[in-house]
Amino acid sequence: MIKRLIIALALGTGILFTANAQNSAVKDSLLRIYVTAPHDSMRLDVLHDIARLDQQTPVFLYYENKLLKEATEQNNLRYQSLATYEHIIYFFNKLDLKRVTQWMNRMEVLAEKHNYYNDYFKAKKLQIEMYTINQQIELAIHEANIMYDKAKKLNDSNGMREACLCLMTSYIATLRYEDGAKALEEAFHLMSPQDRPMDKINLLSKAVLAYSFLHNNEKCMLRWNR
Repeated sequence: MIKRLIIALALGTGILFTANAQNSAVKDSLLRIYVTAPHDSMRLDVLHDIARLDQQTPVFLYYENKLLKEATEQNNLRYQSLATYEHIIYFFNKLDLKRVTQWMNRMEVLAEKHNYYNDYFKAKKLQIEMYTINQQIELAIHEANIMYDKAKKLNDSNGMREACLCLMTSYIATLRYEDGAKALEEAFHLMSPQDRPMDKINLLSKAVLAYSFLHNNEKCMLRWNR
């Protein structure tokens, strides 16, 4: 039961890729645009759209690698970071910790070199949750605390919130329910009206699982009704 909950909490990140029945026709159209597009941000936009049509297959990696290469050549930091993050998502969904860690190392170098953390903390959360899934609980807690401190230093409330969710999962995995509940409460306190709807849904989804497991459905209903 505990193991199933851990996996549900860790995988409940809202990062499952979607399929499209019209992918083939859409892809043909995008490829035609891509071939004639100038080497600017528009070309990167199109390449990214092409990659996302095959998100569960190695074809996705082929186009993400092209995206990363062209973004690097154009010195486009946004897409360098995004392509790196989406590699991490891909290998997270495959439960491949080794490659998640390899790409996370690249993400860290990129973020620190350019002081660009738009995707860093989301990616770090995936790596930490992989530790929890692989029963490396104390390592997960250690890394989550480092992540929290780093986000706090950068005044990044989103990063702090993601670290709290990692801590919640790890604490529940080791039956430290009170600590897990505290981490979840702090994650809620770190939410703001400006946060993306997907981030709010992710937090509430995890809260439903956690509060249900902790037999605190009343608290869960209060959160949903806010």
